[in-house]
Parts: sequence; C-alpha cells; structure tokens
Amino acid sequence: MDMVNIDGYENYLFDKKNNSVLSLKNNKYLKPMRNNKGYSYVSLYKNKKRKNFLLHRLIFKSYNPDEMINNKCVDHVDRDINNNNLNNLRICSYSENNCNRKKLDKVRYKNIQILKNTYLVIINYQKITYKKSFNNLIDALSWRDDTLMEIHKEFFSFG
Repeated sequence: MDMVNIDGYENYLFDKKNNSVLSLKNNKYLKPMRNNKGYSYVSLYKNKKRKNFLLHRLIFKSYNPDEMINNKCVDHVDRDINNNNLNNLRICSYSENNCNRKKLDKVRYKNIQILKNTYLVIINYQKITYKKSFNNLIDALSWRDDTLMEIHKEFFSFG
C-alpha cells in the first residue's frame, strides 16, 4: 500500500510513492516548508490546532510503523538534511546523532585544547574520560579520530 495513515491525524495520508502528505479534506498534497534549521516539515491540523511534523521522521515512520521513534532521532546518514531517501535515514539516540553532525566551527578542533605547545585531547563518553596530550596537532587529530571511531562505530563522522 502506497498510502499510509498518520497516527492521530485521520484527515491526512502519507504517500510513500512521492514522500508527501495528502490532505483528505481538500484532496491536495501539502507543500513542505523549511524550519530555521533547514529541515523540511509539514503542518497538520487536528481540532483546529496545528502541529508541525518533520518530513524525514514521517518518511521513516511510514516505512517502519512498528519502530518506536519517540525520544529518538531519525538521522541522515550522509548528513545532508535535504536527502530524505529512506536508505539515508536511520534511527539513533541523541548522543549518536550528535556524533554525525557537520563541523560547526572551522577554526577550532572538537575535543582538542591547545595549551602552550601541547595539544590535549579530551573525550567524554558515557561517564568515561579519554585523555591524552601530544606535541603536534597531527598526532592529536589522529588519536582523537581513532578513539572516536572506536567509541561511536558507524555513527562516527570526520565532521
């Protein structure tokens, strides 16, 4: 079935063929909007109250109806928030999702502090602190990346 119900919103169907929401009230597809973070969403109404739904979460849920996604993230594997193909979406924890973020600050290095001529790598994960100092940035970056890759496995991102 290409059309699936959206839980709690009987006036709408999700069309899996073109990843869009159909309003049964006026028989038209809703045009997705973009929020301030760039994610696509649609606004659904129930009892004259509006609720915004992120499109990538609707897509994931329509193909995985038994998967509980409340209090979880639907992650874009390739970090492209415009790529809502099902094979680019996966369920993860908030911590795992943060490991797959784009680097926000191009000048500084995540998990690395520069103290005089020493590069100190500090990684905190699940109440464990991984800490090591280096004389050069290349070694510090290499150790940091190896450690993060070991900790976060498939959710590791080079940022």
